[in-house]
Amino acid sequence: MPQRGNGNNTSRRSAEAEYKKPVTCIVCGKKWEVDCFTPYKANTPSSGLCDICQVQTVTPVIRRRQLKEGNFDCFGKALGGFCDQSNCKYLLPCLHLSAVAASYRESSATFHERECKQ
Repeated sequence: MPQRGNGNNTSRRSAEAEYKKPVTCIVCGKKWEVDCFTPYKANTPSSGLCDICQVQTVTPVIRRRQLKEGNFDCFGKALGGFCDQSNCKYLLPCLHLSAVAASYRESSATFHERECKQ
């Protein structure tokens, strides 16, 4: 089987990243860092969605898609990491975002406040 990269297995990098890349949430402005294998030399941070904004932004979109496809609009409602819709194409992201939302609900009044405003 052909090898990717430089073909030299002895020079593989370790599993740990050597650098950090700054990221800013495009919705709420929260800042954090992610592991990166190359130096990040830009003057501005990368952008993305923090966990809470990802839950609040992606969930309604996928639920509309589920209804359009003739399925239950249950995305993000999995409790305790369980969902009985095993053929759903959104199962893995659903379980992940359900866990994220549950952890925020348990630990943050801010989540409840932001959730109610939308």
